[in-house]
Amino acid sequence: MPIQSKELATIKKPGQVEYISKEEYQERVREIIKCKRDIKYFAENYFKIINLDKGLMTIKLYEKQKELLDFFVNERRCIVLASRQSSKTTTYTIYLLWLTMFHAEKKVMILANKLDTVIEICERIRLAYQYLPSFLKPGVLTWNKSEIGFSNLSVIKGFATSSDAARGFSCSCVFGDTIVTIKDTNGKVHDIRIDSITDEYDITDNLMVLTERGFVKFLGVKKSRTSYVYDIIFSDGSKLIATPEHRVKISDGSFVLAKDCHVGHVMSTGKKIVEVLGRNCDCDVYDLLNVDDGHEYLTNGVTSHNCVVMDEAAFVANNVASKVFESIYPVISSSKKSQFIMVSTPNGADPRNLYYEIWKKATAKSKEANADGWKPFRFDWFDIPSRTL
Repeated sequence: MPIQSKELATIKKPGQVEYISKEEYQERVREIIKCKRDIKYFAENYFKIINLDKGLMTIKLYEKQKELLDFFVNERRCIVLASRQSSKTTTYTIYLLWLTMFHAEKKVMILANKLDTVIEICERIRLAYQYLPSFLKPGVLTWNKSEIGFSNLSVIKGFATSSDAARGFSCSCVFGDTIVTIKDTNGKVHDIRIDSITDEYDITDNLMVLTERGFVKFLGVKKSRTSYVYDIIFSDGSKLIATPEHRVKISDGSFVLAKDCHVGHVMSTGKKIVEVLGRNCDCDVYDLLNVDDGHEYLTNGVTSHNCVVMDEAAFVANNVASKVFESIYPVISSSKKSQFIMVSTPNGADPRNLYYEIWKKATAKSKEANADGWKPFRFDWFDIPSRTL
């Protein structure tokens, strides 16, 4: 989507420099720290919305919105039941902008039952970004109707829910012939192709994979498809083939996407990149699931390394919702820091409905019934000040 000149003026370029006094610099640093530490402070001082009566204005949160923001910040498996016109969408757009602006390398996937809804949600986020003061803004790498990418490598991307929604976006995977080092239940160590693990071993046998900190447990192997890969070639002649969004750890301890790797990058393991080649490839790729120690493991001697929001989840067709959930949840559950947010207005109590099924689990008193740890949040019509009797 072409960026209009007026809109372009509000988008900060990566690496953009501004010369200011020491006092102004210190004040801005204090303000950035305040915003990062307190999402409610950020919202009530900087997040702009368009109000039907007042036009463009800084949002004033009511109590239930504040509670919901705290809920998003503190919980990993969130399911929200909200009345209509409760500002639930505005509330989670505040959270998503705050999350991606102030936290590097966050990958947010927005799923909505209609493409128009996806575009509207992303438009709200873009509007709020445009009216932020320049010193708060991260630089922009991607800016279109359904995707916003920042220079801190955080990305927000929207998809309409379908059986293949977000395929390729959420997976950060490697080619089947990639070698990982496994320790079996007898303590024996083996170098093995990642696509052969389930053929060679019973995946329930407490296998361990080698990381920079030693061997740690993992719970499975995820297989998916991709249409494009990068060949990353190292000075010792070894090679890593990975999807564009696959993260590799470099010498300063940070992670870089495979698509952003370049000649001269040195990996955390000491390997140096001498060539990077992108190519079309309709092929299977693999990732290890639930790797302890932050979902980092060694692939071909390189350390490899998401938040999903599902809007109006109760209104997604049952067969589609199940397929989407099955394709995304294993990836999300593979990291101790990942997050899944399901938000919806009520749509009956159909036991076949995925949202209803998870809501029942989340509200169950038994821990066994809610093994995945879903936390419920209810947002009733009387929680909205203008509707109080």
